[in-house]
Amino acid sequence: RGTLAKEMKVLNSTQWVDMIKQAMAPNPIFGVPEQTLNTSDSRLFNAQGEPIYNTDWQKAVTRTAISNDHQLSIQQKGDNSSTGVFFNYSNNEGIMLHSGLRRYNVKLAHDLTINKWLDFGVNILYNYSVDNIFPPTTGANTPTRTMFELPSIFPIKYQGQSVNNQFDPDLSFLDPAENPVKVLE
Repeated sequence: RGTLAKEMKVLNSTQWVDMIKQAMAPNPIFGVPEQTLNTSDSRLFNAQGEPIYNTDWQKAVTRTAISNDHQLSIQQKGDNSSTGVFFNYSNNEGIMLHSGLRRYNVKLAHDLTINKWLDFGVNILYNYSVDNIFPPTTGANTPTRTMFELPSIFPIKYQGQSVNNQFDPDLSFLDPAENPVKVLE
């Protein structure tokens, strides 16, 4: 079993809105005029200007990963030879949604003793792997970055819609970011 080693503490949606409002307050030292946070988007804010959603992006894009490995071998031994067929199936889930590695192996082995000083052996192996690995990079808008940086005011999906692809609210000070759940699909 694998899980996220440690969840980072990030702001909830109320804390995030409070921090943004404080950052937009007038600054007499630098002569910055007061700005206001636009809370009129009814997809994100209620009538009182409070955030509707409080998405924990770390929980949304990670999971408890289960890994399993199964092996079967059939072997036969005679006086001068031995033969074996070996099957292996591995399914290793990653902790990021929809990530992991699935592998199938088949091996055929045959050994033959021709005389005291000569043995002959043949091994044939077939391996088939399917992976869906997300690099653990923090550059660009990768899920490993946006799960920490995307504000919790955004939902995984808006009510009555499928998973959002990209967030384009009237919050121009935010970098455009893709929904990490959608990226991991």
